[in-house]
Formats: sequence, C-alpha cells, structure tokens
Amino acid sequence: MKLPSSLVRFLIAGTLSLASLTAMAMPPLADAAAMPGPPLTDDAPPPPFLHGILLSDGQQDQVFEIMHRAAPTLRAKAREARRAQQALHELSLSGSYDEAKARALADAVAHAVAEIALLRAGIDNQTVRLLTPEQRKQLDAAKPCTGEHPLGQQH
Repeated sequence: MKLPSSLVRFLIAGTLSLASLTAMAMPPLADAAAMPGPPLTDDAPPPPFLHGILLSDGQQDQVFEIMHRAAPTLRAKAREARRAQQALHELSLSGSYDEAKARALADAVAHAVAEIALLRAGIDNQTVRLLTPEQRKQLDAAKPCTGEHPLGQQH
C-alpha cells in the first residue's frame, strides 16, 4: 500500500522533531560520566557567613574577584578528589584489590579535600578582611548554627 507523499513527509518531520527534542533533553553520556556530583561553576555564591551583611558594590566586586581567582584551583582539586574516590571505589569492587593502592588513593582523596578546605579558609579570610568594622561586628554577632534543636534534641 502506498502512502500519500504528504503523509510520508509529515511522519518523517514528526520523527525528526521528536528525535531532536529527545537529544536536547538528555545530557551527553560522556559529560555525565566525567563529572559526577554537583556542577562546578564560576558563579559560585559568596561564602555563607556573608548572608545578611550588606556589602557595597565595591566589596561585592572584590568578593567576586576573590571567588573567581580561586575557582580554577577549586575545580581542579574537586576533580582530583572525585577521580581518586572513583578509582578507590572501582578498586574496592575489583578482583585485584591491593591494600597499598587503596591507601594511596585514599591519601589522594584526603589530600585533595584538605587542599579544598585550605583554599576555602583562605577565601573566607580574604573576604573577612574586606569588611568594615561595623560589618565585622555584624559577623561577630551572628550566632553559628550548632546543629542542636532548641529543646536539646538533635535534628
């Protein structure tokens, strides 16, 4: 049975449209596998301790610059930590588990995480040094969350 040419064109156009929409909706598999965890972006929010402190435009620009300068190193260290963690996970499930390799990978994860912590501490320190004395008083007055429930129960 021969279908009318207009129906054939309609079916082909519909199939191509559906295929392109599906392709746009799904992330490439290589990218999803290469970057597990939350996305790492250059537009990271400012440190949480600044919440509620009004910064001048100049201070906002300086905080952005501090964050922007640190972003490539933070990204690289996060990538190192993820890769070492993934390799450790794969080694732990393999038939050729080696304690020395596992220790080296665990040390690599720990080192990368420690580097990230040091970088973030430096970012925080640079940011605090930008604050005026009044803003520092606001920061000192803010009570840190202890994680305890008001009635003494843990969350």
